[in-house]
Amino acid sequence: MNVADRGMHIILLYLRMNAYTILSIQMLTKVNQSCSSRNNLKFR
Repeated sequence: MNVADRGMHIILLYLRMNAYTILSIQMLTKVNQSCSSRNNLKFR
């Protein structure tokens, strides 16, 4: 494995991790928004 290959591998892993974290954060925000909207409907 060359140094360049290792660098590319690390970059790809880093991007994949970032994509997973971004997706999970988006999912959490969607769930929070739906829960908060449900609570608002209850309180009205």
